[in-house]
Amino acid sequence: MNSCFQFLICYSNKNLILIPFLFIFFSCSYKIPEQKKNSLSIHNEVEINFLIYMAGDNNLERFGIQNIRALQEIGSSKKCNILVLFDRSGGYDRTEGNWTNTKLFLISKNPKTMNDDCIYDFEELDMTSVDSLYNFLELVNTYFPAKHTILDLWSHGRGVYPDGIISRSIIEDYTTGYGSTMMMSINDLANCIKKFEDISKKKIDIIFFDACYMQMIEICYQLKDLTDYIIGAETSIPGIGSNYKKIANFLINNDFSIRELAEFFLSATSLSSTDYSYSLIDTSQIDTFLYYFNNFCEELMNYSNYNEIIEKRINMTKVATVYPEFTDLYGFISNFENIDGQNILLQSLSRLIVKSNSIGTFVDKTKGIGINFPYEESEIRFYKPEDTNYEILDFYNDTYFDELLLKVWAVLHIVE
Repeated sequence: MNSCFQFLICYSNKNLILIPFLFIFFSCSYKIPEQKKNSLSIHNEVEINFLIYMAGDNNLERFGIQNIRALQEIGSSKKCNILVLFDRSGGYDRTEGNWTNTKLFLISKNPKTMNDDCIYDFEELDMTSVDSLYNFLELVNTYFPAKHTILDLWSHGRGVYPDGIISRSIIEDYTTGYGSTMMMSINDLANCIKKFEDISKKKIDIIFFDACYMQMIEICYQLKDLTDYIIGAETSIPGIGSNYKKIANFLINNDFSIRELAEFFLSATSLSSTDYSYSLIDTSQIDTFLYYFNNFCEELMNYSNYNEIIEKRINMTKVATVYPEFTDLYGFISNFENIDGQNILLQSLSRLIVKSNSIGTFVDKTKGIGINFPYEESEIRFYKPEDTNYEILDFYNDTYFDELLLKVWAVLHIVE
């Protein structure tokens, strides 16, 4: 990592000492200057923290600034802290002081400039590093306590896209490097959140992916025990992302359950006239879905006509032109009405997907959650299910789906 957090904080005439375990789990190359040690203070507990891990050290920089300015039209309140860790770039937007490192913002209402809400100015952080994410979560938990937490992961996303190893998926930081091999893996993301929750004894109630292609069954399954709800898009999304003014206004001015809040986030997607498909996933339904999905895969593995499976796959809805192996999960299952377990599996899927929000060409074509189903040699060569790389994710360890793919590919004479 490039740098990480270390803290010695004072509040209300009581001195806090540096927490020793931070040194145990993370090595640090950056030390906070002496004159900055008193720049943070412990706040009163609020009902909810809305945390945005805004990795904008890339060509999305200007949209991050626009999102923060939208949040600042509403601001935080005694009920809700809106906190943004924003890493910006050096070459895509020159407004708001044109700084290029990483800053922590506690959002207020209508500050004169965006930077007026900066409560800590860091050196450059590698936002692809789980150390940076973990320490952001730990910082907020220590100094901004809350009963509930929403974690918004804001950046580029590539779904579960493989590059030799199948787990690179989210967060791009151009200072660190470019490309799928430089991104944060879903395994690392899940392990980071689990470590935070185990140590803090607090659960993240909602994980929101404001990034392309992240709502996939493989990803949701990896995170199923770490959060109650997952919101994301199985397609690409506009650069501006979600409607953050609308979100902030709802957080500040309404009473709600966590489920109602998750449903609102799903409705607050971009007003941009483009094509996209989002969904809200209830993670408590994932294990039941997996049980029926496994039965479905076993039946398909015993299917008498694999060429028919291939033909149906070719005609499935494509959710990403750049990643043709991504297809809609509902569409995949719906294609096999002659499989005995299809009806009960679709019923289980309808309980898993609380709601979906699709516009443009995806209306009535997708339900908002995807799955990998590569079927051409140019796609398959990345996946390598015959070795251990394909089984890094729990979904492939716990289902027969990868075995099904191998059977299909053997018919195509792509694997033995």
